Amino acid sequence: MASHRDKSVVCEVCQEEFPDGRTLSNHRHSHSTTTPGKLFPCIECGKTFGSRSSQQIHVRIHTGERPYGCRFCWKAFADGGTLRKHERIHTGEKPYACSVCPRAFNQRVVLREHIRSHHSGLDVSRNTYHCTVCSEDLASSNDLIQHLIQHSDSNTAKQRQPVVS
Repeated sequence: MASHRDKSVVCEVCQEEFPDGRTLSNHRHSHSTTTPGKLFPCIECGKTFGSRSSQQIHVRIHTGERPYGCRFCWKAFADGGTLRKHERIHTGEKPYACSVCPRAFNQRVVLREHIRSHHSGLDVSRNTYHCTVCSEDLASSNDLIQHLIQHSDSNTAKQRQPVVS
């Protein structure tokens, strides 16, 4: 059974992965236009962030601090999300399953590229972009990619459900 800790969440805007909803919620502020008084600036370069935690992770670029070490190799990272993505290389975990074919991937961005390059072609007979999972016709390649990602996210969520015996 997967632990609660293994369930990560992904930012809808930039596809960055976070360990939990609270961290994602804090991150979302970095995409919003907030009032200048609510921004957290980097004292090194002046870049501003919507949350203190995002700013602290960014500051590690300047300090070189990498407190999150891989348990399989010598590499270390400035934030836990990047470490978790890296460790999938060692564990072989591929939590992002394609909804069209049997392939699975260790990062959501790689799944997205796979769908774009292999499953988003124009159905000439219909003059639409046809979903082979649910038979919906979409107006553009980008619409089909987004649609297929939603199917894939549903598949991934189902696979992460604990098995009740």
